[in-house]
Amino acid sequence: MQTFNKFPIAFLVLSIGGLLRLSLAANWYTTYDDRRYYIEDSPKYNWLQALDECSRRGLQLFVIDDPSKNTALVNFLKLLYGKPLDLWIGHHDEFNNDANRTWYSAASGGAINYGNWAKGEPNNRFGEHCVQLYRKSDFQWNDEDCDDHYFGYICEEHFLTGKCHKDLEHISSIDSRFIGVDF
Repeated sequence: MQTFNKFPIAFLVLSIGGLLRLSLAANWYTTYDDRRYYIEDSPKYNWLQALDECSRRGLQLFVIDDPSKNTALVNFLKLLYGKPLDLWIGHHDEFNNDANRTWYSAASGGAINYGNWAKGEPNNRFGEHCVQLYRKSDFQWNDEDCDDHYFGYICEEHFLTGKCHKDLEHISSIDSRFIGVDF
């Protein structure tokens, strides 16, 4: 009768289980400033599908509304991927065809007053109403058709969730001697 050492088999099972857990969480990333992103780099989603994928996770398509947020993301993506790739972000123009149209956040509906457009963009060449990080322009932006082009996408925590977290931090910082005191 042959006997087996149970330790190597148990170790192998635990190791494989650990690797499987890592691969399931492979799309979540945390940057140096503690922002968490869900990134799907497979080019198989149009903008509306990307918006839906983020929403199903309780997240929003990534909104870039200031230069520091853009710089942090681009530096992170360069570190992660080394080269630019096409990724949807959460900007749209409300299907407006004007040359100098306003761009909006898909999450809040508010106007976005910042842009990192590639040269000659946005051009609305073929009815392009959604925004992608553009691989041909070193992570600058391109307006693209929302329905017929397929890219990966970036999700972030929903802006209202972030606001709630900040409100809770503020409340918890109030001097504890006032908590539970009737005025």
